[in-house]
Amino acid sequence: MVSFTLPPQRAPVYNTQGECGHCFRVGQQALLVYNMSAGNPNPPVSPKPVTLANPPFLSGKDYAQLAGLTFAEKVDQMRAILQAVKDSRTPAEIAKYGDFLWIERLGPSGEVLFVGQGGPGAAMNFPTVTIIMPQGEVYRMFMLGLTGTDTTRTPPVYLYDLQKGKAQLMVI
Repeated sequence: MVSFTLPPQRAPVYNTQGECGHCFRVGQQALLVYNMSAGNPNPPVSPKPVTLANPPFLSGKDYAQLAGLTFAEKVDQMRAILQAVKDSRTPAEIAKYGDFLWIERLGPSGEVLFVGQGGPGAAMNFPTVTIIMPQGEVYRMFMLGLTGTDTTRTPPVYLYDLQKGKAQLMVI
């Protein structure tokens, strides 16, 4: 967050609850926020410590760290895994493979997509897309599965085709 300004007038505030354990996406940037009311039965938890199977790369084995988590926890844990990959790259590896970069976007049904640079070789030319479904499934697919962006929605959402992207189910 760069800055915060209170509006000059009062505005209604709502305490809402949904299926995702008090976790919501809001605003044009789709910020992930938590309802922190005293009655919140699912307060946010910090991601678990990350252990990478093959640092400094994202490996298929790394997805096991998402098993048994809620949707919101999987999203937070995936962010932690990707940050661990980025942080584990040495200057020599950055020179050889490039900095590990990713973006986070929403899908048409509330899923979260992480689009990022993979590992060495072919993965550098075909970045990995990780999709976390609201029901809990986690898929990994090739970027060619991204089929477009729906800019009529706020925020815009990424459209995709799991079959076209040769998606693999990584976690249920």
